[in-house]
Amino acid sequence: MKIYNLPFIYLTFSVFLCLLMPYLVQRGMFLDGVTYATMSRNFAEGISTTQKPIYTDLYPFYEQPVLGFLIQSVFYKILGNSIYVEKIFSMLMAVLSLIGLVLCWKIFTKKTSILFSFWMPALIWITIPLVSWTFSNNMLESIITVSSIFSVYFSIKSFQKQRFLYTIISSIFIIFGFLVKGPVGIFPLVTPIIFGFIFNRRKEGFYNFILTFISCISILLLIFYTFPALKINIIKYFEVHLLPAIKDEREISTKYRGFIMWKALIQLCIPSILVLVFIFINRYKRIKNEVPFFKEALFFVLIALSASLPLMITHKQRKYYLTTSLIYYSLAFGFLLAPWVNYYIKKINLKYRKAIIYGSFFLVFITISICIIRFDKYSRDKELIEDVLYISDKLPPHTVISFEDCSNYLLNAYMYRLGYLNLDCSDDKHIYYLTVKENSLPDNLKNLYVKEKELNIYTLYKRIK
Repeated sequence: MKIYNLPFIYLTFSVFLCLLMPYLVQRGMFLDGVTYATMSRNFAEGISTTQKPIYTDLYPFYEQPVLGFLIQSVFYKILGNSIYVEKIFSMLMAVLSLIGLVLCWKIFTKKTSILFSFWMPALIWITIPLVSWTFSNNMLESIITVSSIFSVYFSIKSFQKQRFLYTIISSIFIIFGFLVKGPVGIFPLVTPIIFGFIFNRRKEGFYNFILTFISCISILLLIFYTFPALKINIIKYFEVHLLPAIKDEREISTKYRGFIMWKALIQLCIPSILVLVFIFINRYKRIKNEVPFFKEALFFVLIALSASLPLMITHKQRKYYLTTSLIYYSLAFGFLLAPWVNYYIKKINLKYRKAIIYGSFFLVFITISICIIRFDKYSRDKELIEDVLYISDKLPPHTVISFEDCSNYLLNAYMYRLGYLNLDCSDDKHIYYLTVKENSLPDNLKNLYVKEKELNIYTLYKRIK
């Protein structure tokens, strides 16, 4: 390992821990993360089945395919029902994604001066705000990042080693992504076409694409034949979620299809500025011996675009949908920056290299200290979670509670994740009734319920016998 890279490898590792660990030891997650954790736990405990995935006792769930939940459910079977199971799973997905990034870097940089500069795209990737947020909140995009980066890696290996086995492995990861989050997970299918185009191996690229496509279809048909419930689940997902979303019959989060790419530019503004700065410095100082890896950078840019541009097909767009593509943009920026950055870090003297190493260890120490201090505290939703925990202690599992607000999805998710409790806004005749504290009971119910407990945000009522 080139010694001048070592301090920055330590630095990248410490930043990786610093941006993820403090959130993973605390309570609280984004709505989707709580929902996916609930679904995974339900599969682990047999509440859900592949043919009928159950979100709560009252509602089935066909918003996503089930493979991601089935994978995460293994962790609940092994580790139990702790809220930190989903946190451990999220951290593992981040680590696997990082490993995939390093492998993709090394496959292009063997026998080059930037072989050990993998810290550069890794540091760019983990410091993109959306990345650490996604991997801290148990989002399905974290699983898709893993499946896609390894699919791309093995697709490239199939070109280098000329072995059909690597095409099969790449295809397995593509189908893996499809069964986790639908068509958005299959973009690595175009990797052979892009590779062949960029590196002047067009016939081979087209041939590999056909092989990959046939392999994917064969693997998918084999899975559907072996596990027919998965086929039923995918059909339901298409009917309930995907097709209505494409037709803009579900929630519309933006009026402009280009919204998602605007968000991508915002997330990538810092590495983009760095590239422009180094281009300017290079022209000013005329550094001739260090040439960016333009072809490799273009290859990963096109992979990233194949992951992000299809998101424009619908008006239902969320910026975290971009997370899957960000690892490829980071690799592209790494290939552009690494030769120039290497030129300068070689000039850093031993004293400053030691300072970076000591600073990295100090950052790890600070991160561990924060984790100890903040362990089991709240990163968000403190009052809400406290209310849910109180109600969960008082009411038996699977109790149905009448509730006034059908759109409070986060409360619904926490209720079943933490206490197996159900909220029903269509029936006001259950034993318990929950309202927001500022609201009073409807007039027709005031003589039927008495106040059980006033909480942080909500008031719990119990029906008079």
